[in-house]
Amino acid sequence: MGTMATPFKHKKTSVYYCRVSVPKDLRDIVGKTELKRSLHTKDINQAKRLFPEIYSEFNCVIETAKRKLETELKIKHRRTTSPDKLTMFDVQVLASRYYNNEIEALRSHETFCANAIAKYDLILVNLGNWKGNSEVTLEDFDVMFGGNEDSSARPFQHDRNEALVECLGEVTDKLLADNGYAIPRESKYYQILIQTLALKAQKLSQVAMQYYSNNFDDSDFEQLAYQDTTPPLNNLTVTTGTKPRELFDRYEEDLRLQKQGQEKTLKRTIKDYEVVIKRFIEFSNNKSIEDVTSRDIAEFRDLLLRLPSRPSKNVTSMPLLKQVEYAKANKLKTLAPKTVRKLLMALSAIFEFAKEQTLIDINPVHGSAKRLSQTIKQRSGKEKEYPKEDLLRIFNSPIYTDSFRPPRADYGEAVYWLPLLAYYTGARREELAQLYTLDIKEINGIHYFDLEANDDDKSLKNCSSVRKVPIHNDLIDLGFLSYVKSLKNSKRLFPKLTIGGDGTYGDNVGDWLGLYFRNKLKVNSQLRPIHAFRHTFKTNARLVGMSKDVHDTITGHNSGDVSSSYGHYPLELLHQEINRIPSIPVELNRIKWKLN
Repeated sequence: MGTMATPFKHKKTSVYYCRVSVPKDLRDIVGKTELKRSLHTKDINQAKRLFPEIYSEFNCVIETAKRKLETELKIKHRRTTSPDKLTMFDVQVLASRYYNNEIEALRSHETFCANAIAKYDLILVNLGNWKGNSEVTLEDFDVMFGGNEDSSARPFQHDRNEALVECLGEVTDKLLADNGYAIPRESKYYQILIQTLALKAQKLSQVAMQYYSNNFDDSDFEQLAYQDTTPPLNNLTVTTGTKPRELFDRYEEDLRLQKQGQEKTLKRTIKDYEVVIKRFIEFSNNKSIEDVTSRDIAEFRDLLLRLPSRPSKNVTSMPLLKQVEYAKANKLKTLAPKTVRKLLMALSAIFEFAKEQTLIDINPVHGSAKRLSQTIKQRSGKEKEYPKEDLLRIFNSPIYTDSFRPPRADYGEAVYWLPLLAYYTGARREELAQLYTLDIKEINGIHYFDLEANDDDKSLKNCSSVRKVPIHNDLIDLGFLSYVKSLKNSKRLFPKLTIGGDGTYGDNVGDWLGLYFRNKLKVNSQLRPIHAFRHTFKTNARLVGMSKDVHDTITGHNSGDVSSSYGHYPLELLHQEINRIPSIPVELNRIKWKLN
């Protein structure tokens, strides 16, 4: 493919770049002969770390262009071998898409563009005295084709077809190609479509003048009833378009190409996104993506807000509308706006992919979560962390005093250690749950966690998450190193944890801890069981006067300060600072881990 597999060093500036040569047959589609981006570094090691992500992005652009070219070539071949046909409804949809795209172009200008009026007037002048009907009807189709597919009859019986093609031929060709239709110019289906576009041009000329006079109204957008009840006419076939499931399968394939080597993160993403696409398929009755409107998405959003939160299996087996009725009748808690927003963002990503693939012109999901953002209550940091009374309940619980473990699931010692490790490190749940025993290391007498995504079943949130976190002295006093030693030949720090359906090791044990904390210990039900310790760590770090750049380094937060990227934070310094974090509010000897 002519790509360069390593960073390219600029001869004059010594700055490294990522460069990918665009194949000749794809240059018209990509619009460039080469994809190039600076890595903004003169350090080869840093360049090598930054290179793969951008290189993968460029390859994705190339692959997308390839698929577009393949589609164009297939359409070109089908025009001569097996051209498509249109129904009356197809013509109406295509013409309205053209019309609405033109209206959107008018609206996008902050000031009126005189070229718009000139463009439509030129079309009308070139058409001379041609007059078309204001609407294409079922009877028109019967007249056009005369009940005979091979009929050469021309609709509306006029002699201006050459003028139509000269004015609107390129527009019509692009409209058909963008929507996946293979129809040659000599086809009668092409003729009726181009004449329908001419009717729209007449209307657009009037709208452009209204826009110029500041009388433009959003009602000028055409709304289609996207349920075609018209039977196929004269053996015309109905095109079904791209179904949501087909789109999702293509999106998943594209994700796998982009995220090679990130299988764990990929699995979790696919599972989350599949939830919303399945719900949308049921809601929309498997409507083709080309026919999905913003109104559809608004109704889907409202339905999601009425679905029950944490439903039982017998409820999830019900149709969506039945779930809504059940939740209302039983006064169940429904999905939070924050959850619905997350689902819509996932759906938007899928439709944005469809837009990139030229399957649709506009992403109908775009902007649908704005209203939700306003309804989401922003909680303060204090509301997200554990107060002292909750910490007392947790670390005085039978998990620590009586070696209590879940009776129906075996998570091993993870239920004991995960809360403690989270409290003393501020690390994320999965960063801890996925650890290997070899990730517990020692240098110059300082034991530390080496957090790095160095295997397929490990993942980190971002570059800042790669770090070394010293082990707090309290953890050593509680027997953590003895626990690690007891694992002997075990590869994993928590061998009883298995990877779940979302691609994580910590999800199931996290759910169990959450239920135990809420139901048995009466801890604040709004808190996320492990993540709340991360907030607690941050507050404790500020209380003892730890500098922001140091506790950001320990917790893997990106400070956003350019100066923080200069130099490094010695392990000795981090060890000294982390031991300033206060002990949990219980007597350590009372809850010390013992080998059973």
